[in-house]
Amino acid sequence: MQDLGWHVENDDKSISLHKVRKNGMPLKGATVYISYEEETYDYSVINDKGDIEHLGKTKKRPWRVTGVGKSTITFTDFNKALDKFLEFAHSISST
Repeated sequence: MQDLGWHVENDDKSISLHKVRKNGMPLKGATVYISYEEETYDYSVINDKGDIEHLGKTKKRPWRVTGVGKSTITFTDFNKALDKFLEFAHSISST
């Protein structure tokens, strides 16, 4: 990705690509992004003990890919999400 001019950042559940300024510094916001979000919380409640419980469900399509000027797409399969991530990275880097 760096060969295409991208600055790459990552953490435990995501990889983001950032455009680079002429001085070599990356832009703050991600241009292309892939992430894994296993669970989504629908709401929170306070139980009998006074503790907050987050009630949610596991996502069927936990892989999320987005890019500037592109629609966000979710996937069940990592390989399909990666293919779309790379497609976005190549198409945006050539513009």
